[in-house]
Amino acid sequence: MEDTYGSDSDLYRMRVLGKFPRVGIAQYISADMVEDALKTQIEYQDYYNYPKVMGVDIARFGDDKTAFIIRQGQKVIEIKTFKGLDTMEVAARIAEYQAVHNCSAIFIDAIGVGAGTMDRCRELGLPVVEVVVSQKSSEPNIYSNLRAQLWGELKKWLGNGADLPVSCKDKEVNLPGELTSMEYFYNNKMQLQLLSKRDLKKKGHESPDVADALAYTFAANAYDATPARRLKRKVKRMRTLWV
Repeated sequence: MEDTYGSDSDLYRMRVLGKFPRVGIAQYISADMVEDALKTQIEYQDYYNYPKVMGVDIARFGDDKTAFIIRQGQKVIEIKTFKGLDTMEVAARIAEYQAVHNCSAIFIDAIGVGAGTMDRCRELGLPVVEVVVSQKSSEPNIYSNLRAQLWGELKKWLGNGADLPVSCKDKEVNLPGELTSMEYFYNNKMQLQLLSKRDLKKKGHESPDVADALAYTFAANAYDATPARRLKRKVKRMRTLWV
């Protein structure tokens, strides 16, 4: 627990020391952790044999961005953001990047407007995987839902020698700002829960579109990442009365 979350983390305080978590909302990813990832430069031979994966966060509102991010092992290969694309245009962009990078999986937040993009990508035969962040976590003793678990995987990745490109600090992307602005708290079940995009924006933060896209690339690490792995919903059969 200390190696994974740090001795100053609330999880360590609760589960190892038996203390109560700190009161209130706190920063989830430290600036030092992000700065270390920006300074790290991984050589090609240290990541080339890992599969490439793509994460796509599709914009829901006018100010938000549609974000694409491609990760290979500990290294982020490419980041792109767009505004004003419709669902078919997003699917076309995904197909273009897939033709160049040949990712083993493309993880898409397919709730809401993302559903149309997901359907089109399936028609194109792309290796898309639907990520439903509101699903319950496979580690319910720690995380409140899949979104919190994916950010937990992202945080562990950052602390394990991740390589973020310096270009992600520019005004259009600002991945460091999105990562360090994420806040968390513990719900009444003592599960770690992240602030929603809406709540973050109310507090004056940017919508973490690029950071969410990066978090989606860890969906393969989490149980229940896809609908195919969910428990089937029980359906109550009713007798049909014919007149």
